[in-house]
Amino acid sequence: MSAGETFDPNYTPADPVAAALDLFARMPVIIGREPDSEIAAVFADFAAMMGREGVLDGLDWNDARSAVAAMAYDIMERGADHLLVRAGWMRAEVRNGGPLHEPVRVAEAVERLFNLLVPVPSS
Repeated sequence: MSAGETFDPNYTPADPVAAALDLFARMPVIIGREPDSEIAAVFADFAAMMGREGVLDGLDWNDARSAVAAMAYDIMERGADHLLVRAGWMRAEVRNGGPLHEPVRVAEAVERLFNLLVPVPSS
């Protein structure tokens, strides 16, 4: 969403993963960063990488958009390490109920992004 766009809560895209990746790529601009800023370029690269790696594959629109919103927030505001905290919270949703349809799959997507962004050091 950008300035002037409205949110339709009943909208469901034909390809929820592609729509969520587009949303992720636009997150810095949505929160007010310039479209040609470095962070906007980084998020576009992250979205492309997530698409190639299938990070969101199989998620419905509700879960895919929730995942990218949480991922973008954590990366921009809390740091990539917070993605693992987020994944743990999402796994807890299995026991508590909540807005996610498949919280374990969403948690796995968040963990996959973390693993792409924070490689394990070699010994």
